Amino acid sequence: MSTGGIALKTNYPIHIREQFAAELLVPNDDIPIRVEGQVVWRRFHRDSVGQEDILCLVGIRFMNLTEPSLTVIRRYIESSSSSPTT
Repeated sequence: MSTGGIALKTNYPIHIREQFAAELLVPNDDIPIRVEGQVVWRRFHRDSVGQEDILCLVGIRFMNLTEPSLTVIRRYIESSSSSPTT
């Protein structure tokens, strides 16, 4: 996830340029973020080694995010990148 979009694994065949609305629930935040997105790329599982369990991986570009939503996403990304890995 980034402030510009997200990659999703899906078993539903989503097409490039397809648009949709969704709600994201960021970990440790109780308020869902409503996003509008557009598929900008996709890869079918047979295109990548080790991805046999999913139909495809899609890149979703966020559209029309509000500043409060961007702030929540930024805070999540910053906290995730600063967390120690085990």
